[in-house]
Amino acid sequence: MEYQADYYITINDSIKTWVQTQYSKDSGLPMAVIGHSVAEEAGMRRLASYLDLHSGYPCIHFTGGCDYDWIE
Repeated sequence: MEYQADYYITINDSIKTWVQTQYSKDSGLPMAVIGHSVAEEAGMRRLASYLDLHSGYPCIHFTGGCDYDWIE
């Protein structure tokens, strides 16, 4: 592997078939799958702060949270 990764991180939208998870299993590296909203959380928080400061209207960010559980 070019980057010598210790594990894979991906969003749930990229897992379309069994191929992606099997690649993780075959390589011996674990895969962490996060929800799409979690991947965008920091950007949405920053956007809400920017809009609150510059739009003249109050803007509040509501945290989306994570719908997944840890599986071993």
